[in-house]
Amino acid sequence: MSWEEARKAPWKNLNSVETVSKRRLKASNPAPAAGASTSTPTAASGSPPKPIVKAQPKILGIIPIAREFTWGELGRNVLFGVSVGGITGIAFGFMDGMKQVQESQSLKSLSNNAKGSYIMRGCGTTGMAFAGFFSGFHALKYGLRTAFDTGDYTQIGVGGLAALGGLGYLPVYRRLLPYGVMLIAMDSFNLLFREEEGRAKGIRPDGTVAGDSKETKYEDDA
Repeated sequence: MSWEEARKAPWKNLNSVETVSKRRLKASNPAPAAGASTSTPTAASGSPPKPIVKAQPKILGIIPIAREFTWGELGRNVLFGVSVGGITGIAFGFMDGMKQVQESQSLKSLSNNAKGSYIMRGCGTTGMAFAGFFSGFHALKYGLRTAFDTGDYTQIGVGGLAALGGLGYLPVYRRLLPYGVMLIAMDSFNLLFREEEGRAKGIRPDGTVAGDSKETKYEDDA
């Protein structure tokens, strides 16, 4: 019965009209089968969340590595090493040049302009040497972290020995090795201090929060 027919029907037939409407509504919405559950599954059902499965990261799509490698991240590590190493090398070169000018009898006899030129040349040489040395140190650390996911102490130890070996390969730079050890020690202390502070706040070195139920797994580990 349409609405127009129901509107014109007498009031005494109102119950029959209502009955027909209910039948049509029931026919259009059939009841669920017996035993079927009408509730939709939710995350709050008590089951633990499934780990996020990702593909095993690889370099050039061939060599499997422990963590994802990006050229941008490598570039940031190298740029940090060049900037900090270059500035620190200039400072160390200035101190070393002043020390040599004061201790060497031949340099003491030079004019002030000649002494200044000698110190500036030393600053430039030491700055470039430390820029290459410290950028190589951070590049090696990043390579070890992505390839093998080694700990901080292994990265600092292996990367530091390799970088110091490269700095001391040329005899002219061997006198700078104590400064190189000092720079690595200061950088490593700062890194370890920040990580310890992060652990106290429940933050892992990779930036995730401790106690998070989500866990990333790779297909090879699943």
